[in-house]
Amino acid sequence: MYGFAAKAKPKASIITFNNCLFIICIIFLSFIIFSSINIEKVFLVREFIPSKISNQRKATIKKYFIQVIELLQNYDLIEDNYKYVSQGKIYKTSKLDVKNISEGFILYEKLNL
Repeated sequence: MYGFAAKAKPKASIITFNNCLFIICIIFLSFIIFSSINIEKVFLVREFIPSKISNQRKATIKKYFIQVIELLQNYDLIEDNYKYVSQGKIYKTSKLDVKNISEGFILYEKLNL
């Protein structure tokens, strides 16, 4: 009617915001694990996740960290004993989850001798 062509909807991108977050988590944890000579790898989540984002997005990012940790475990790159940081103290745990990594966590790289 006015000479404007209807705009076609852009195709859905394979790379979504959540996929980007997951990839960033993979890169960041991999960097921490493989760039240090210490077998103990400390990661302070509260320093990585901005405080201004929603709680839902924070939970999503923490979930991605858990998934990356599981991948590293599946590839036998880290030990299966973990620690988490809560109120400035360190606690041992057999499993990391979204709730106990809020402040931070500690992984141990496997030594392949």
